[in-house]
Amino acid sequence: MIATTDDARPAAGTASDAGESRVVRLSVNLAPTVAAALKSTAAKKGLSITEAIRHAIAVWKLVVDEQAAGRKVMIVEGQGDSATFREIVLI
Repeated sequence: MIATTDDARPAAGTASDAGESRVVRLSVNLAPTVAAALKSTAAKKGLSITEAIRHAIAVWKLVVDEQAAGRKVMIVEGQGDSATFREIVLI
């Protein structure tokens, strides 16, 4: 189901940034393990489920945009010569 509703507090990065005051309401189906991961991560950060999903989409978009521009997104552990790197790859 997709429906638009008025929202007094549009999220950053939504169409509201373009001057619109509407948000899109989405219904998604998640596996129980994925839903549990979302809920526990949101709770750790003190976020609502909606806000956690907004954060996840923002990170996903960042990674996709950087990779599309030919750049790598890395996780760096440690510092200096002892640092280790792991590349984030989305397929």
